[in-house]
Amino acid sequence: MTVLVTVPGAETVLVKVLVTVLVTVLVTVLVTGLEAGLRRGRT
Repeated sequence: MTVLVTVPGAETVLVKVLVTVLVTVLVTVLVTGLEAGLRRGRT
């Protein structure tokens, strides 16, 4: 018998990690897009 021990808050930690990664990616994309837009606007 293998008993799966669920650590309290483990799911919350995973969700936080996923959200953090998603936010980081979105911010990176937005910053890159803004920089590209500013460069295009300047020229």
